[in-house]
Amino acid sequence: MTARGVAQFGQRHLEVLADRGPGIRVVSGGYGSGKTSLGVAFLLDLGLREGHAGPILGCEPTYPMVRDVMERSIAENLDRWGVPYRHWKQAHIFEVGRARKFEVWCRSLDRPRSTEGINAVGAWIDEWELCDVEALVPAMQRVRVGGALETLLTGTPEGYGPAYELVLAKPAPTTRAYIIRTRDNPFLPPSYIDDSRARLGTDEAIAEKLEGQRTARGGRVYARFARQTHAVAPAVVKPGRGRLAVGCDFNVRAMQWIIAEIDDERRVAHVVGEVIKDGGTTTDEHAERVAAWIGRYMERTRGRRYSRDEIAKMKISAYVDASGTALKSTSSLSDVHLLLQAGFRPVHGSRNPPVRDRVNTLNVLFRDRRITVDGDTCPTLVKALETQAYDRSGEPEKKTGAADVSHIVDALGYLAHWQWPVDRPGASSTVRASTALDEWGAVG
Repeated sequence: MTARGVAQFGQRHLEVLADRGPGIRVVSGGYGSGKTSLGVAFLLDLGLREGHAGPILGCEPTYPMVRDVMERSIAENLDRWGVPYRHWKQAHIFEVGRARKFEVWCRSLDRPRSTEGINAVGAWIDEWELCDVEALVPAMQRVRVGGALETLLTGTPEGYGPAYELVLAKPAPTTRAYIIRTRDNPFLPPSYIDDSRARLGTDEAIAEKLEGQRTARGGRVYARFARQTHAVAPAVVKPGRGRLAVGCDFNVRAMQWIIAEIDDERRVAHVVGEVIKDGGTTTDEHAERVAAWIGRYMERTRGRRYSRDEIAKMKISAYVDASGTALKSTSSLSDVHLLLQAGFRPVHGSRNPPVRDRVNTLNVLFRDRRITVDGDTCPTLVKALETQAYDRSGEPEKKTGAADVSHIVDALGYLAHWQWPVDRPGASSTVRASTALDEWGAVG
């Protein structure tokens, strides 16, 4: 029966259907990408394999969506594929098939206890990020009989809210994520994408609603950062060939520093690592952690072991918050003084730049691909660059969402700004003539 339905899917849809086994499959889809029909195909495939052991749970955020989206889509697709079924509308239950029958129980997640008492072989939760998290957790926990234990979550990505934090922020080993773009649906009218682009307008809306990419609410602070361009593509400085430098954000509750290799001639940097200690520490303790990390990194990239004294004698530059000259967050000495004692060479101005200038500096550097990041060794930094949004006052968000990772972006901002500060249009310029201006100006 499934063979009759696969003809309406593209290759990406078939990859999701072929991914079987216990765990969660998350499908982020653009408008018209075919994710709802994919959900129906998942129900049919799972029911034929495991439906003898119990029902399959189908969920939407509200009962009107259960009636108008899920139940209608199930009926329309089963009719199109020639699959026999019975539909008990009052109970919101489908009985599918003749010889090998199975049931789909459709429920709304508008109440935390709406799925109570159900033992399911699998679940399809549509528009999962719009569901009440207190109901989403019990619904997924209802998948507990049979051998499949498969859950499919489909929907258009909705920023970085509670549902994202629950499922994707720290995914389990059995959680697999897919993106299906609008253009992956081979059966849409050719004009649909062009017309949608014109209506959506902004790049971020197009990325989210047509490309299935997650974007921050309020607009991403570091909109010029792209994982494929800056964290996956080749580094702008080959590891082991640049000048080592550190970016520091002093915070006794969340010490987050980054290590980079810098090519001073080409004026580019590649972030090779991050050293993070949450829950309380001191500046001198963290300096020792960073020095130990640098020692291991240099042994790996330069081919020999370096002692702690040798690392101290290098006087590695540490680009820091200017307030560190007076800040005494972890001892009677300033944080900058503690860095000096640890063998680093603090670099800072007399005062910090406005936050906007630091943000603009990084965005222009990303625009020109003068900073890249090792995505494997810097997962916290990459997450921060991808998720930090503007709050209602137009400032980078620090209280919710990306709050736990905002300090590490500050560390990168200090490293970038104290070397290559933003050059505002109309101000005196020290940048090379080949550096193009954009809406923020250029960087030195």
